[in-house]
Amino acid sequence: MKRTALSIAVFLSAMSYEQRALSNITDIDPIQVQDIRVGLSPDNTRLVFDLSGPVTYRLSTLENPTRVVVELAGGQSSIDSSSVPLSGTPIRGILINSQVPGSLRYLINVDPGTDAQAFVLKPHENRGHRLVLDLHSGEGETLVAYSGGNRAAPLQHATRGQRAGKASRTGPPTTAATSPSEPPVEYTGEWSGYVSLDSRLFFQSPQFSNQKDQDFSLAFRPEYYVDWAGGSQQFGFSPFFRYDTADDHRTHADIRELYWRLEHERWAFKMGVDVVFWGVTESQHLVDIINQTDLVENIDGEEKLGQPMLNLDYLNDWGNWQLYVLPYFRDRTFPGKHGRLRTEPAVDTRHPEYESGSKEKHVDFALRWSHYVGDWDIGLAHFSGTSREPYLIRDATGGQLKLLPLYLQIEQTSLDVQATKGAWLWKLEAIYNRNTLMDYYAYVSGFERTSFGVADTPADLGVLLEYHYDERGDEAINGLQSDIYVGLRLAANDIDSTMALAGILYDTDTQSVFGNIEASRRLGDYWSLGMELRFTTNTDDKDNLYFIEDDDYLGIELTRYF
Repeated sequence: MKRTALSIAVFLSAMSYEQRALSNITDIDPIQVQDIRVGLSPDNTRLVFDLSGPVTYRLSTLENPTRVVVELAGGQSSIDSSSVPLSGTPIRGILINSQVPGSLRYLINVDPGTDAQAFVLKPHENRGHRLVLDLHSGEGETLVAYSGGNRAAPLQHATRGQRAGKASRTGPPTTAATSPSEPPVEYTGEWSGYVSLDSRLFFQSPQFSNQKDQDFSLAFRPEYYVDWAGGSQQFGFSPFFRYDTADDHRTHADIRELYWRLEHERWAFKMGVDVVFWGVTESQHLVDIINQTDLVENIDGEEKLGQPMLNLDYLNDWGNWQLYVLPYFRDRTFPGKHGRLRTEPAVDTRHPEYESGSKEKHVDFALRWSHYVGDWDIGLAHFSGTSREPYLIRDATGGQLKLLPLYLQIEQTSLDVQATKGAWLWKLEAIYNRNTLMDYYAYVSGFERTSFGVADTPADLGVLLEYHYDERGDEAINGLQSDIYVGLRLAANDIDSTMALAGILYDTDTQSVFGNIEASRRLGDYWSLGMELRFTTNTDDKDNLYFIEDDDYLGIELTRYF
């Protein structure tokens, strides 16, 4: 893998769960939704659907804004969802959206950072069949999806994969739901977040001077959300800070979120700073272009800087339309000369170059349409503005060789597709990029196949295979010009949410290998322990992975949520 800027997207995501298609729904007797009840506790919100009989359902999520989608096979309802009391909950509204034939689809707007779980209950005492949806306040990266009949069947993550050691905190479920006639609770806002301590131990001596064999760092990310006007307006704030003992570039602060959001019927407007994620594949997100990568945080490319934006969303029966105006550009972060996992010479982030004369003040635009058709989830987007991926150019001004990031102006059209076929997930991300240096197209495609209850245990095991192609060949900035990713994902489905992902990227041109193993486990309700192992093999001086061939490391992270 020939690399100029390292952005290897191999990461630990939320537990992979079985995708069961809602099949043969025309043969199912209609299931009536007889009531929708809401229950509150300090740790979660419970939404209970009272049903006329057993149901087959699918739970998935949508992004920007965050929505939980509940699809009931053969479902019917005369319940007015707008009458459900939502004050004091993370739910901003419930809509009945377009339906595939024979199914009922609820679209539930929720606060960012809300995790969703679902399960069914059989009749008991004076209660009939029920579908229970539990919503937990979490870190904002792990909305997971479920499908099922008689159990909460694990299913593929629906948003950005969750990094090891950052499992969302969830509390015990409530035991009962309140009646809709009870008075609503005023929502006054809440602080949450995490603080983490981590260390990276490098196995080899450093290649370059001033580097160390290990480093320690402390990260802190609080979050605050408050809404008013019946949930139609919201304020969100989430700063981030990290102190690192080895790399002064990795000691940094950022505002990930600072926005005001207004919703009215099917429209939503947001102004401020936020993080937006697009993409479906595991090992690289080609279509994810709104936010800049925070590369000093992790080379997997999953950590993003907050992006100033104006965002207008419109939701109708034909899909979700999103318009973004991006008035300010964020430069990519790179390790400093004391940091590991860097190029030689180090990147000089103080003197970036821009093709646009407006530099970082160039106004960018993006438009995206997303929708689902049966088992297919589709996204189509166009971006016009400053590329988030810089070219690195050599500069010897002042007699000292250094690398300067160069940001071009681009026009990029993208497509992302995910098909859910039973236990199979078929994925595709593709882009066509026009710029002044070299127009090109690129794609990553593959599948994930999950086996459930392996070896007669509750654990699920997923097999991932993806192929990367970039028309630029050796000139590809991210180095994924002809690479194969193979991975295994384990979800233990235990009370401590034990999970692991192991994968390798193999370059078919140079035969170099980048390997990654990540795992995490909860330690009680508020703590988690994460591990990541990164290594390279079979690199030479013609491969830009050569810069990090002596940077194999083991990372340990202890996180406390609040």
